[in-house]
Amino acid sequence: MTWRTLFCVLIGGLVLIPVLVWARDLEALKKAAKKGDPKAQYELGYAYTLDTNNYEEAVRWFRKAAKQGLPEAQAILGNFYETGITVGRDYEEAAEWYEKAASQGFARSQYNLGRFYQKGWGVKKDYKKAYEWYILAAEQNIEDAKVNLGNLYRDGKGVKRDPKKAFEWYMKAAEENNSPLGQNNIGTLYLEGRGVEKDYTKALVWFEKAANQNEPLGHNNLALMYMNGYGVEQDFDKAEEYLRLAAQQELDLAFDNLRLLARKKEAAMKFRQMMEEQGHEVTALARTEKDRVSPDVVMVSEQIEPIGISSVGEKDFVSLASLQPVRTTPPQIYIWEIALLIMIFLNIGGYLWVAVGKKMEDFFIKNT
Repeated sequence: MTWRTLFCVLIGGLVLIPVLVWARDLEALKKAAKKGDPKAQYELGYAYTLDTNNYEEAVRWFRKAAKQGLPEAQAILGNFYETGITVGRDYEEAAEWYEKAASQGFARSQYNLGRFYQKGWGVKKDYKKAYEWYILAAEQNIEDAKVNLGNLYRDGKGVKRDPKKAFEWYMKAAEENNSPLGQNNIGTLYLEGRGVEKDYTKALVWFEKAANQNEPLGHNNLALMYMNGYGVEQDFDKAEEYLRLAAQQELDLAFDNLRLLARKKEAAMKFRQMMEEQGHEVTALARTEKDRVSPDVVMVSEQIEPIGISSVGEKDFVSLASLQPVRTTPPQIYIWEIALLIMIFLNIGGYLWVAVGKKMEDFFIKNT
């Protein structure tokens, strides 16, 4: 055996050993799951979700684990019923599984149950209960729960209206979780002067933070700042740029505001032509709040359109990928077929390596 052949065998072994261990662990997991181990059942179900053709089998194992009281399985089963994947959408069933997991302190399910009470999905709409579940989830650092608590305080739903507390919750989400929705909603409070002193400059800063994280509401609201000249010089081109970024993410408000922008551009052009015909020098129409043009000239700076404040966190449900398994397990795939292909590939590679090496040796011998 030449050193090249030995090298190929060693490499083949290094590749094959993890595959064999993988297969052994998967078989051990199946045995544990069949014996009734809920964590093994959950993890086996999670492994099946990595193969989109096996969601039915995944649900079967999740259900077994959920019935044994495993909160991770109850949470993900609720997600299946909420999204309708494989099992068909059933909000009542989803709410039941979310509540089982939430009652055991599973933070994401506490948040999801709060959403269900806020929206009236599968349960009677109850803002007070939504608030109670959001509080529990927020205490476990779920950022969307913090944003939604801010929304409840802002709108006075389930709690007494309190813009200052809304600001506090948005700030918690923004500072502790870098939440783009929290950043956006802080911007709206500064823009409107609710709970804080009105400050266009600060509103602009927070909208920029949200937009930098590709939050469509941040793009939309930043565009409206430029469209109306709030805290910045009016700039229709920048406004259109940000609105198109928001529209690319299918934000309905962005499409409405693009139409508004087109009307503003047309009005601005007519006004400019009128002023130039009268011999007036035309300067930028948009100013900061302290340097706004007189009312008879603000025809292109209409009252700002409704800001896209999210009344409910945009991340409506927990995706399958966001629920990490108790342990890490490979998906169920054809282990032995892959191992065979690897060995064939390595053998072919090894023979080629030896053949090429032999020819190179002969070449150098002849030429030296």
